[in-house]
Amino acid sequence: MNSTTENQKQYKPRDIIAYLVRTFPKCFTSDARACRPLKIGILEDIMAAKSEDCPYTKTALRAGLGMYTAWWAYLRAEKPGAARIDLDGNEASAVGDEEARYAAERLRASREKFENEHPEAAAERRALAAARRAARLAASGAAEEGSEGAGNGGEKGSGEQQRQKRRFAGQGRGPKGGFGQRRRDHAGNGQRGRDEGARRARAEASEKEQAREQEQKELFEKQKASYRLADLASLGKGDRVKISTGSSFVDGTVSEVFLSSGEVSVDLASGMSVKIPGERVSVE
Repeated sequence: MNSTTENQKQYKPRDIIAYLVRTFPKCFTSDARACRPLKIGILEDIMAAKSEDCPYTKTALRAGLGMYTAWWAYLRAEKPGAARIDLDGNEASAVGDEEARYAAERLRASREKFENEHPEAAAERRALAAARRAARLAASGAAEEGSEGAGNGGEKGSGEQQRQKRRFAGQGRGPKGGFGQRRRDHAGNGQRGRDEGARRARAEASEKEQAREQEQKELFEKQKASYRLADLASLGKGDRVKISTGSSFVDGTVSEVFLSSGEVSVDLASGMSVKIPGERVSVE
């Protein structure tokens, strides 16, 4: 075993990602909120820009890119039309519809796998997400209550004092139980209106999602009919192919063909390299 291979064995993909973040901070990030899609062919740019003392081979860098592009934050960032960036953070191209669909499918599959393999951790993540949503709703409600108080003459005082004033207002006499009762009736009507609006919005979103799924299914069947399965014996490095995900096709470039196992190693537009069965590889 040569020294390069020996040195390579001690590194993990996470180490390589840390190297990429340090070396190309305008492109790579460890902050999920700042993660952006990468330029197509970013691996070749890295190879051309890396310093001579970089300890990683192209194979290792490809592995690091594979982990980075499998990050949930990265997959969420691959939305249709989102800008892909180069090593300097400049916009290079945009995420295509098929690429975005493939990213969404990978994200869904990854989450399902995590749920199945780590149910307790998944439950903790859901609980944490629910707590964060509740905190945001509470903060929003507090802000709304504060603005309501300001609109009623800018009343000052503690939260308890304000609550006492509202209770006192509810005891007033007059038509329909007084001003406080009318305010509660008005608030109830407003809440019912918001609930109804939310129900309609959910129904419309569901209809749109079903229409998108049907459109995607029809597109997939049309593409499948226009493509043909690739002859592995005739494929070579650098050939452009179409990879079937089961519901869409994504572009890829052949990096290696394994005739003995009937598999093909393909570089995807995201920079990730995958090894897939030959029956999922098609050509135009």
